Amino acid sequence: MLGRVLAPFGVRGTLRVKAFTADPEALLGYRDLLFQAPGEEGRWQPIRIREGRRHGDGLVVDFEGIEDRDRAEGLKGGTLGVRRGELPAPHAGEIYLVDLIGAEVRSVSGERLGVVDGFLPVGDSQVMRVKGEGGSGTRERLVPFLEQYVVEVELGARRITVDWPSDL
Repeated sequence: MLGRVLAPFGVRGTLRVKAFTADPEALLGYRDLLFQAPGEEGRWQPIRIREGRRHGDGLVVDFEGIEDRDRAEGLKGGTLGVRRGELPAPHAGEIYLVDLIGAEVRSVSGERLGVVDGFLPVGDSQVMRVKGEGGSGTRERLVPFLEQYVVEVELGARRITVDWPSDL
């Protein structure tokens, strides 16, 4: 996930976009993006940036085929991404969150909490959606992906250790 469409900006189809890249303008380097409408997980559609620029702490972007405010309103809340192969290799000590989907999550006491099902953006951070077994079937836990809770990430072993109570 590279960004989120926030809202229309003006009447000509321009949109305000929050980039999840270290440098927000890096998102503009990808002309061909993928768009996922809210509530349509897994259904990505191609979308092309015509032009964009920095505006405050975010971006304003014009997409091809989005020519008025009504069409722009239909993209509000959507997610922007690219194909995995288009991303640069992560630097030492960095990971892409998508590489953690399906990883096993265990508490510091060794209890299996489940597997990473996805991530939810909350403010400037991410929350891990962990699906596991509970008393009456499948259980979902939401664990903030922050240093104070994530003790260790073993990418090769596809395992994450968290300091998180098993009863939450």
